[in-house]
Amino acid sequence: MYKKILALLTAVALLVTVFPAAAVQAAGNTELSVLSKPQVMEEEKAVSPFTIDANDEKVAESDSLILYLNKDALILKVEIKETGYIFCSTVPADKSEGMSMEWIRMSQSLLTMDFISNGSIKRSPLKHGEAKKPQITEIENGFEATVNFYEAKASLTLRVVLEDNTLTLSIPDESIELEDGNLVNKILVMPFFGAAYQDTIPGYAFVPDGSGALMRYDKARPYTTMYSQRVYGRDRAVSQPVAESASQVEAELLGIRMPVFGMVHGSGQNAFVGIINGGDEYCELMANPAGNIVDYTWMCPALIYNEQYWQPTGRASGFYGTQPRQNHVDLEVEYQFLSGEQADYVGMANAYRQKLLEENPALTPVEGTEIGLKLDAFMAEPKKALIGNSLKVMTTARDVSDWVTRLQESGITELSVSLVGYEKGGKNGHTMKGYSLDRKAAKRNELVSLDEQLGGRLFLQSTVSSGYEEQLGKSQRKSSMNGGIIQKAEDQPLFTNRVWATEESVEREILSYIKDAPVSGLALEDFGSELNGDYQRKESTLRGEVLDLRQELLLKMEESGRKISLGDPGFYVFGQADVESVFHIPTNNSCYSYFTDTVPFLQIVLSGYVEMYSTYQNFNSNSMEDILRLIDYNVYPSYLLTEASASELANSNMSYLYSSRFDTWEEDIVEHYGKVNEILSKVKGAGIVRRTVPAAGVSVTEYENGVTVAVNYTDEEVTVNGVNVPGMAAVIL
Repeated sequence: MYKKILALLTAVALLVTVFPAAAVQAAGNTELSVLSKPQVMEEEKAVSPFTIDANDEKVAESDSLILYLNKDALILKVEIKETGYIFCSTVPADKSEGMSMEWIRMSQSLLTMDFISNGSIKRSPLKHGEAKKPQITEIENGFEATVNFYEAKASLTLRVVLEDNTLTLSIPDESIELEDGNLVNKILVMPFFGAAYQDTIPGYAFVPDGSGALMRYDKARPYTTMYSQRVYGRDRAVSQPVAESASQVEAELLGIRMPVFGMVHGSGQNAFVGIINGGDEYCELMANPAGNIVDYTWMCPALIYNEQYWQPTGRASGFYGTQPRQNHVDLEVEYQFLSGEQADYVGMANAYRQKLLEENPALTPVEGTEIGLKLDAFMAEPKKALIGNSLKVMTTARDVSDWVTRLQESGITELSVSLVGYEKGGKNGHTMKGYSLDRKAAKRNELVSLDEQLGGRLFLQSTVSSGYEEQLGKSQRKSSMNGGIIQKAEDQPLFTNRVWATEESVEREILSYIKDAPVSGLALEDFGSELNGDYQRKESTLRGEVLDLRQELLLKMEESGRKISLGDPGFYVFGQADVESVFHIPTNNSCYSYFTDTVPFLQIVLSGYVEMYSTYQNFNSNSMEDILRLIDYNVYPSYLLTEASASELANSNMSYLYSSRFDTWEEDIVEHYGKVNEILSKVKGAGIVRRTVPAAGVSVTEYENGVTVAVNYTDEEVTVNGVNVPGMAAVIL
């Protein structure tokens, strides 16, 4: 009981620390526990508000779709042959009452450009009175259009192609032209494609926030903000005023890992999933709930070409400047249309997974008969002493070897161990100049022996993208657009200023580990979750160039024979390399008040092909609901543990650890692992193909190997497919 109370206090403390008052307010009154429980999806018949009229010309057709184009207004309509349902790039003419002229124009525009003129950002939809009409050229399976943005004094070439069940829109970077010194800020791609007026259409928008979120179409409510977040998280090189908004703080915690989005018109009837193939690292996803300015739920990708940054001139003063070098964006957005039982968020996830598998042959099914268990052994950390700092060793390699023996004797064979804080100086006290080992915590021969004991499943876990200023030399620090270093103040007892490492520093660090570390695996906490540009005085490195460098480093890690494990990564890491596992994977979303459901979209995409490990279970309440969510989402348990009591870390930057002793948690680890393994071992290496909610708080997940798992989050027994499922339990049907 004592350890569970401590764990609950830990969760509360972390929530207060991680979600400041402004962020909690932004989340509205939604209770996380309610949002996370499966909710029944109504299957009312969806009727399209659009028909094909005389102005619509058929320009392409495939076995499953027909593409129509109104050439004068540049309006697209896509008809799904199987259902006859029509998606349109504009809104019905009789449903624009109350909209301002600016929003009417935007709702009728296939593309909208935000542009920078004289330091200010302005908006320019395509249509404007007698402005130049688009020049249309029909091509095989589609068309090309040269379009003009009146206010921006800009033009570009749009290419639209229909193939099979897919519509692809692309804009070559070199086709964009502007006059009068204007610059492109963003291009919004088909912002009102599939938009739903209040609750007139049953269904939802899918937002890839955290594990996944749904925004069900509903009556207009007085929302004051919309969802707008960067794919792969914010670029810290784009400096902001000191007082950051709650949404920016929240985006650092969960945010978007996948360049996908989608709209469903009738669950199990009609849907599309959008995949950003080109420019994903510069993409911002925008999702608007009905009631925020307009009474439509609409969603679209916005590709960013030039950003504004904050240039301070004093402690509380400054101005906005424009980035010195424009992003290179070859925009491409692919819309895959789904019908029947595939027309929901599960079908979207399966479509995206199939695309990943086609593009990366290194993604192969997970092997083995038992699920994994991840233990992060925290070894050493500096803390305040009477004079200066002292290094506190919390765990040694011999301690970890003892843990492994005890757990193996308890029947846990698929065990992965990551050593945290093994470096000379501890986790937050070592200098970031390559691989090092604190001999008080471990000796080289002990690591070799421990790796053998684990069957090659020992990882050195490190933070390589950032560190405290005491850890990184001045030449190792990235610069922001305003000329200062990228940094963040933290309320910590010892080290208080976090800075970000140059890509040269990151590469040297990783190559040093590859060359010298005597273990099989590398676990990188922030390598896949930080994608920041660097604006040194002599040479700048754009975000897209950083992405390329990191993909190259992943290949070098793979070629070295190391096992690769990444913390909560963006999906660009699955481009070519074989990433064996991911950890700290979210099982919730950011809980904005307009999110109605939390769904395991991320987990469905990776299921069967990548081992997924949870956030630390000893940081949660460790309730049965937590265990059920692991089973429901096909996620394996993870713990951060020490040999010594966590109280020994008072006056250190790890003082937030409340309960971490292995002796305290051993019994629960064995028990809870057994519950999760009993179910998930039967579906290891199998992808999720369907997930339904027959009753509130009950989920049913079908795997491609034929196994079906039911999870009951309620206290009452329910019957699913003729099988009784006890309250707060999971069973195989």
